[in-house]
This record gives sequence, C-alpha cells and structure tokens, in this order.
Amino acid sequence: MKKLNVLLWLYDLQLTNEFISLLSPINDLINLNLSLCEDNNNTNTINKFSKFFSNIKISFHPNAGSDILSFLSSLNQLDENAIFLKIHSKGSNWGIYNQCDWRAILLDSLIGSRDKVLNNIQLLKHDDKSFLANEFFMLNNVEGSNDLYIQEIIDKLNLKTYSKYFAAGTMFYGYKKNFQPILKHLDYFSNELKKYKGKVDDLHGPTMPHSLERLFG
Repeated sequence: MKKLNVLLWLYDLQLTNEFISLLSPINDLINLNLSLCEDNNNTNTINKFSKFFSNIKISFHPNAGSDILSFLSSLNQLDENAIFLKIHSKGSNWGIYNQCDWRAILLDSLIGSRDKVLNNIQLLKHDDKSFLANEFFMLNNVEGSNDLYIQEIIDKLNLKTYSKYFAAGTMFYGYKKNFQPILKHLDYFSNELKKYKGKVDDLHGPTMPHSLERLFG
C-alpha cells in the first residue's frame, strides 16, 4: 500500500507528546514530514520524534504564513501522485466562548485510530478528488473580508470553484496533484505568506493565509 505522507506543522512544542501518541500506532503506514519553527528550541522534540519514527523528514520554517507556508513547501517536495494528510498544532479553541477544542475533534476524525486512518485512505482512493483537496476549489458565497483577496487568487490562477462552506481548522487528506494550480506559483505564494508574521487574523483586512485556507476547502 502506498504510504500516507503526514505533513505536520508543529509550532507549539508542548504538543509534541500528543502528536507522537496519535501517530505512533500508524507508524508503519506513514512517511512523516515534520515542520518546525526555526525560532524555537526544537532539540527535545527532534530527539523524541526520531526515537519513534524511522521514516521522518524534518524541515525548518519561519514563524510566518500561519500553517500554510510550511504546508505548501512540504507538499511541493512530494511525488506527483502522493497522498497526504495535513495537520498542525492548533492551540486555540473555537466558538463564541472558546468552548470547543477543535484540534481534538479534527484530529480524532482524521487519525483518532488506526481503523479511522485506513478508512479515510480508502475513501480518498475511491474518489481522488475528495477530502477537501479538490480539483474544484471550494468557496462559500460570503468569506468576510477575504472575499476580494480570494477573487484575486481565483483570477490569477484561473481556478475552478464551487460554492461550499470551508472546513475550519485546515486539516485534511488529499492528493498533491490537486494542488498543482497553486504549486505552479509557489514562489509567489511563499513571498506573500512570509509577509504575515506570527499570529494571523482578519481584523484589519483580508490575509493571504486565510484566503488560501478557504480555497483549500
């Protein structure tokens, strides 16, 4: 069986043990691409992951572009027909009162057990345009302040889109080949994403990281 490429952006090093615990039961099914922030002291995390995972590739990225910059960079290194899972160390809760631990919910649905992973891979193989990474990039009719920025990206890349709510959290399975329209312009997007340092929000207008994540689905 073709191995699943797990693309993990681990900015919050306090979650090291959590991700090792989640990924260890599927160690034989995956190639792990661990992306770390170049500003952090990553020594302990690297040592821990290296003990558990033999098929591991470690890369370092600036604290910029949210989790999107490291994702596109890592995705670009995969084989053209590779399947992948994008996950990251989302530390914030969601909801009006920050009551929802959406990292736990998303990770449970994606890699909560070995059976779930195998089932998700089979679903992906059944329809290679499924699981959010889609030949038709998904776009809701109203995306707040990001509307105009999203439209600029669509026009620039001549993307096909259809209307659908995006899945907040930006964790998903997919095929690399469905991201070629964006990867063909990787230099452009990398330069744009590097402009967004640290935490990214839309309070002062549209942002490239949030616009891209809505197009991912």
